[in-house]
Formats: sequence, C-alpha cells, structure tokens
Amino acid sequence: MFTIAPLADSRCDPFSEASSRVHRLKDDTKIRVGMEYLTLLMAGALSGLVAGLAGLGGGTVIVPVLVWLYGDAALHDAIVVSWFAVLFNSASAATRQYKLRSSEERSQLIAASKYFLIGVLVVTPITALVLTGIPSVLTPTIVGALQITLAAALMWQPAQSTEPRTMNKAFDTGWGALVAAASTLIGIGGGAYTTAYMVYGPRRPLRDAIAAGNFTGLAVGALSVVGYLASVVFVGNGGNAKAPGLISGVGMALLLGSGVVCSAIGVKLSRNLPTALLKKILVGLLAVSAVRLLIS
Repeated sequence: MFTIAPLADSRCDPFSEASSRVHRLKDDTKIRVGMEYLTLLMAGALSGLVAGLAGLGGGTVIVPVLVWLYGDAALHDAIVVSWFAVLFNSASAATRQYKLRSSEERSQLIAASKYFLIGVLVVTPITALVLTGIPSVLTPTIVGALQITLAAALMWQPAQSTEPRTMNKAFDTGWGALVAAASTLIGIGGGAYTTAYMVYGPRRPLRDAIAAGNFTGLAVGALSVVGYLASVVFVGNGGNAKAPGLISGVGMALLLGSGVVCSAIGVKLSRNLPTALLKKILVGLLAVSAVRLLIS
C-alpha cells in the first residue's frame, strides 16, 4: 500500500514567514510614507492660506506639524525647513499684495514700514547664522515660550485708526529687530507680530498691516535661508542643521508647492473673508505645540 505524504504546512516554513513579514513591512512603509506626504501637503496648503489671509508666513503651522511628525528631537531641523516654507509662502503673498495695490498705496506702505524693515534686515541673518552654527542655543522651552507670545499676538484684537503716528526711526527699527529675532528663532515669518505692531505702532489700517506682515515674512524667510546657507558653507552644518534631510525631496516639494498655490488664494480671500476663525485655530495649534515643548 502506498501512502501519500502530507504537504508541508507553509505556515511552518521559515522562508515563507520571512517573505510575508517583508511584504507586510513594505506595505506598512508605503502607508506611512503616503500619510506623511498627505500631512505635508495639507500642512503646506494651510500655511499658505494663513500667509495670504492673515499676513503670516506659515511657520505657525509648519513647525508644530513637523515636530509632531518627526518628534521633539527634530525641532531645530523643523525650524530650518520652516524658513524655506516662510520664504516661498511670503514671496507668493507679497507678490500678490504688490500687484493688487496702486503705486500710491505701495509708496505709503513702504513709507510706513521702512524703518521697521531695516531692523528686520539687519537682525534676521545674524540670528539665523548663530542658530545654525550653534543649535544648542535653542531649546524646546524657549520655542514653547515664544509660541505662547505669538498666540497672544494672534489673540490681540486690532483696532482701526485713521490717525497715523509720526515715524520714530529708533523705535520702529528696534521693534523690527526684536520681531526679526523672535521670528527667526521659532521659524515663523513674524506676520502676527508685525500686524499687531503696525496697527498699534504706526497705526496703519489692518489691510496695510497684513501686507506689511507679508513683506516682513519675505524678508525673514529669505534672510534666514541666506544665514542658514552661509553658516553651512563657512561654519559647518552646526550639528543637526540639514533642512533638505529632514524630509524627502518629494515631501519638500509638496510642502512648498501647496503653500505657494494657497498663499495666492489666501490674499484674494483676505479682501472678503474675516480671519477671526482662522486665528482661533492657529492659537489652538500653537497652544498645544507650546505645552508639548514646555513639558518635554
């Protein structure tokens, strides 16, 4: 009598089990990368919308999202990446603001903010250079504390004024320098600080203050990137400063591209839509991020 040997149980085959684990690992990796790309796309779009609607650079969204994605250890790199996002978002929003205004309106805006911007132009690259060369100067506690002050600036209710204040060179330049230092440290464009100052300092209309915030964001973003690149070239990478290395090239393209597109849309919407709800959302996001950093 012949007997037929039972077929080998594939569940006991170590090669089959290893192959199955590899396939599951690949599937999990694809899902994780897909969710990462989707998160970066949405974060970029929201940051761009914020830039156009409220005069912010978008760093209020970028830094908390990147820290959530990659952990508190990626804080310094998240801020460097945010400088690039602020640059692209603010460039798009500022270009749109420039095109929407008459030559007279442009001249008035420049006259009202020129000394403030001088302070921004001087201090921003120095802060970026120091931060990139010595990343240890920036701690989660400092970033969390500054995020709380930013949330307070966003909650500040601007009041319209028809009586512009006489320009004070030292005062405006000093505030510009202070805003630039704080903004560069936490990876934002300084739009919230700028808008609040322009309304209560030079007493400009809110629409002009938002435009000034866009131009401040452009200056902060551009000079932060210049300071970062100069530090990498002449000083060294400063430890963790690897903006392109935090996320992949595709992720960076999604983050920056969606921000540029949505910032132009935000400028259009800013002329018709209130920004109160958007600011409340940003305050909540900053509060969660600040608390997390302060207790880390």
